[in-house]
Amino acid sequence: MNNDMSNGEMDGKKDRAMRAVENMLDEMRDIGVSNRDTRMLLEQKMRERGVSPRSASVIVADCNPEGLNAVSAQISRIQGAEVECRLLDDLSYVRGLMEGDPDLIVTTANHYEMVVQAAREDKVSRVVLTPSRGTIARLAQAGSGGRVGIMTASERFAWIIRAICAELKADSDDGSDGVNMPRMLFGGGGDTEGFLRSLDIVIVPEQYADLCSPHEFDALHAFQDAGGGVIEFIYQVDAGSLMYLEQRIEEILTEKNKAQ
Repeated sequence: MNNDMSNGEMDGKKDRAMRAVENMLDEMRDIGVSNRDTRMLLEQKMRERGVSPRSASVIVADCNPEGLNAVSAQISRIQGAEVECRLLDDLSYVRGLMEGDPDLIVTTANHYEMVVQAAREDKVSRVVLTPSRGTIARLAQAGSGGRVGIMTASERFAWIIRAICAELKADSDDGSDGVNMPRMLFGGGGDTEGFLRSLDIVIVPEQYADLCSPHEFDALHAFQDAGGGVIEFIYQVDAGSLMYLEQRIEEILTEKNKAQ
């Protein structure tokens, strides 16, 4: 009987805990906090209370929010990695990367030299980002699928998409060496519906819901429901870079455990 009562109490606590988590997630969604940021804030609060497991603090630094999303999402899956994102707006901000003494700073190959000038080189790792095979296939097909445009959070990422599409065009049978794609930036305040009406296909970043406004999100879904094509540009850390990061984080955790 006592065991049954104990199990009942445990089930009751679990139900209350699940309701509390659901309420918290609903509130974070209502105030516009992404799932990734919710997890990071929760881990931060757990650290403040001294209840989080030992982890490796990793700063991901890149010049555009789309690249940050792509890299941080993949590194966050590595066990023990506690990820924080930094946007490289200028060199003065790069110099602040060592604030808080992170265990590791991860940046893309394009920014490696700039970052190592402002941080300890032994704490900086570079990664190579490439479009997924599925993204390449969909972009290649989009070239013959009608009017194609881009919606992104930054000019830099729009340039990356245009450059890759230009390479695909150059390799195609038509011999063209470039593309002319209109673009609209998230949060720019333009006529989103009008822009989408001018297109047959729109290219957006992966996890674009974290980058666009609710109005832009609804407009994109209405565009898709009306028969428009939406291609998510999925950027991936190459396998070699990811394996090295996993090994490096494991080494950091081992060193921390020895120091306990």
